[in-house]
Amino acid sequence: FGGRRAAYAGCHSFAIPKRAGNPEGALELLRFFTSLESQVDEAGRGALPVRRSAFAAMREEAKTDPRKARRLDLLAETSDDLIIPPRFAAYPDCEDAIWHGLQKAMTGALSPRDAVHEAARAVAEVLSRSAQPLEVR
Repeated sequence: FGGRRAAYAGCHSFAIPKRAGNPEGALELLRFFTSLESQVDEAGRGALPVRRSAFAAMREEAKTDPRKARRLDLLAETSDDLIIPPRFAAYPDCEDAIWHGLQKAMTGALSPRDAVHEAARAVAEVLSRSAQPLEVR
């Protein structure tokens, strides 16, 4: 990343299983979790809101409180350095492969370099099964 620090921006992921007993209720719950009101509430507790409209609402609220305004400035600055996961069907399997490599590096089972190479090979294998090629270096 050109010498700058960055943070992985994981997120809540939602899905409704095909065999859900109440898919309509599950959809309503997801709509609640992702609503503007829920985003503003969660952001008020320290999370970085995903919705731009939630961030704008928080900016409006912070106009009268310099501490809140500074916190939002820091959140905005942080959001510039987030690594956002790509959206594609095989991503959960790729993330799992990456996690296993990371875990091996953290526990000392593999050197960081070897763990990254092992994770890259595993991701390439996942993508080859899903017809989404990835070049491993």
